[in-house]
Amino acid sequence: MDRNKLYEVVIDCIREVVPELQRSTLVGNESFESLGINSVERADVIARSLEALSLNVARVSVSGAKTIEEFVDLLHEKFESP
Repeated sequence: MDRNKLYEVVIDCIREVVPELQRSTLVGNESFESLGINSVERADVIARSLEALSLNVARVSVSGAKTIEEFVDLLHEKFESP
């Protein structure tokens, strides 16, 4: 799947979980922490993203990402692996 599409899905999920970020410009190198996303919200973003993408992988395999870009990269790797 295209990285831009993955990025859009992740951003949409972030904005669903943290409505205060609806009008914010979110960039890939921002950390979840710097956006004020706590661990519970991050877990929700991960779950929603995986569901939206119909990606059946263990959440722990993508939960190590600290930034939006790292998360998108991990998702992209999952799509690219056989």
